[in-house]
Amino acid sequence: MRRLTAVLLSLLLADVALAGVKEDPDREAKGRGDRFGRAMILQPKQVLTEADIADLASRGIKVTRAITEGRYIARVQDGVTATDDARIASLEPMTSRMKLHRSVVSEASLAKPHNRVNVIFHRDVDFEAARDAILASGGELEDVLQVKYSPGQRLTVNVSAATLQALVADERVMTIVGISRRQPRTENAVTAAVHNVTPLYSAPYGLSGEGVNVSLFELAEAQGSHVEFAGGRLTVNALGGTADNKGHATHVAGIIGAAGVNAAAKGMAPQTRIYQYCLPVSGQNQCEGDWLELKDEALTPLGIIADNNSWGFTLGWFTEGGFPVWDGSEIWFGSYIPDFGGPFVDDISIQRKVLFVHSAGND
Repeated sequence: MRRLTAVLLSLLLADVALAGVKEDPDREAKGRGDRFGRAMILQPKQVLTEADIADLASRGIKVTRAITEGRYIARVQDGVTATDDARIASLEPMTSRMKLHRSVVSEASLAKPHNRVNVIFHRDVDFEAARDAILASGGELEDVLQVKYSPGQRLTVNVSAATLQALVADERVMTIVGISRRQPRTENAVTAAVHNVTPLYSAPYGLSGEGVNVSLFELAEAQGSHVEFAGGRLTVNALGGTADNKGHATHVAGIIGAAGVNAAAKGMAPQTRIYQYCLPVSGQNQCEGDWLELKDEALTPLGIIADNNSWGFTLGWFTEGGFPVWDGSEIWFGSYIPDFGGPFVDDISIQRKVLFVHSAGND
């Protein structure tokens, strides 16, 4: 019964959150992003070339982001149409309902006066314009001293229902996503035998990882003094963590680059240099900072070309106060959404030229 009540409340709040939001394609932003043009979904007849994108921009259709199913988000200036452009199959308004992720409804179902959400802005919106949008809507930045975006043009904001309504109608806002309460957890699998990497050490390949820098993110500090990483090949930028998670961090670092002092434990790239970073987990370690910001800012100066993440998020039941609690996480199953870092990691990878490898989960 409680589950049914929560579902009905969520549906009601979805309508309340969007009440009064006009879906008229010709609505005017009136000081809330009008200088950017209207955000629209562009479906081309084939993949757009760089020349196509440049030509469309000259015609008042600025492509800003590629999205799923071969589509793009584009800024379209007032009065511009694409009915006679042979490259475009359709150009549809990006409506308010498209911009509000259902995780926001899940958060709103908690019936709190204010909710924490992630507001993700379009790529052509600078930080000052984004902050103006938040303040004009009546929202509050979680960090009032923040002077730049988090990775992915994201700001964490405290909002009321009225603020949410104003933000979702703002042309500067691309999407609004609820903040997951999932806790990270470690994941592992037997890999070396499965992937048959041993021949790569031998002629004619002779691949060792020498001169290559890589990184990994874990939930606890690895054992940098381990004999398999002699010569300072493992630099640990983490603090604390449980014994199991420390073992996991050391194990994963070993899979990547153990020297082979124990021949059975030789890593994939036994001469590579490894930098280990940490995800903050409340009550489990003393790590600090935003892991996405670390990926964005810390790796490139070290010449890191690849980054491993053998961890995921707990979904479903968790323990709170000694009792099992269902967390309503069915909306996150199989997810690839901003809250879990997917598109943000993509953006960082493209901009910083680092390959990110993430676990698909053990579930």
